[in-house]
Amino acid sequence: MKKWILAFSLILCFNANAANTCGDDLNNNCWDCGKTDADNCTARLDGTKLTITGDGNMADYSPSWGQIKNHIEHPWGNNVTSVEIEEGIKSIGDYAFFQTNLSGINIPTSVERIGQGAVQSMSTLKSVTFAENSQLEFIGAGAFNDLPNLTEINIPQSVKVFSANAFNLSGINSVVLNDSIFTVDGNNYDDRQGVEYFYGLELRALSDVDNIYCSDAVRAKCEEYFNQAKFWEKGVYYPIKEKAVLNINNADGSVDTYQYGADGAAAVYRNGKLKTYKGKRIFTIEEAEAISKKEGNSFRIRYR
Repeated sequence: MKKWILAFSLILCFNANAANTCGDDLNNNCWDCGKTDADNCTARLDGTKLTITGDGNMADYSPSWGQIKNHIEHPWGNNVTSVEIEEGIKSIGDYAFFQTNLSGINIPTSVERIGQGAVQSMSTLKSVTFAENSQLEFIGAGAFNDLPNLTEINIPQSVKVFSANAFNLSGINSVVLNDSIFTVDGNNYDDRQGVEYFYGLELRALSDVDNIYCSDAVRAKCEEYFNQAKFWEKGVYYPIKEKAVLNINNADGSVDTYQYGADGAAAVYRNGKLKTYKGKRIFTIEEAEAISKKEGNSFRIRYR
C-alpha cells in the first residue's frame, strides 16, 4: 500500500513540474502564458529578450490605454527588444507585444492566428518575417497597427481573414490578397460582435493602404470588395482612403489598375495605358484600325 502511495505522489510531482516549466522563477521573469489550462505556453524574460515556448495558444492581454474585461496587461513590460517564438505556439494573443521595443519579429510555421493589436504601436519595428510553409490564417484587428517604420510585409498564402485596420498608421503601402480570402466567411474566424465582412475581409481591413493587389481569378470579387469598402459610409468614415487604387495581376504578367472617381466610376489602365473608362473600352489607334472601318480621320467601330 505504501508503495502505491509513493508512486502516486511521484506522478503528481512530475506532472506539476511538467506544467510549471518556470520552476522557482514563476511570475519572476517567467510566466505561464497559456490561454487555457490545456494550452502549454511559457514566457521567459532574459534581460530584454523574451522567449515564448510551448505547444498551445497564448493568452490574450489588455492594452495599457484601457482594460479589457478578464484580461490583464502583458506581464513582461515594455522594455522587450527581441522575441523568439518557438515552433509549437499556435496563436499570438491579443496585445501580446503591444508597445514593446522590438526591431523585428519572426512568426513560426505553427502560428495560425495573430490576435488583436498583437504587434501594435512600435516605432522601432522594421521587419515581420513569416516562416516558410506558414499556417497563418487569421490576422486580427489592428494586429500591425501604428508601426510607422514597417514598410514591407509578405503575407503568407495561407492567410484567409484580415480583420479591421490590420495595417493602419503603418508604413505598409501595398498588400497582395491571395485567392483563398474570397472563399471564406470572416465571421467564422472573428469572435468580435458587430463587424462587417466581405468574404475574409472586414470592410475596414485595409483602411490605410494605397495599393491593393488581387489576381485575375478573383477580379469580380475583388472589385466588389473595393467598391463596397471605398464607398461604404458609416457616419463620415470611409474604410478605404480616397487615393487608394485596386490592381489586378493578369495571367500574362500585365497589371490592370483601377482609379475610381468620386462618382464610383473607374478608369482602368493596363500597364499604364488607359483601357476602359466608366466601363467603356478605350481603343488605341492600332486596335481601332484592326477592327474598324476608317472614315476620314475617325473610325467607326464594328461590333462583332
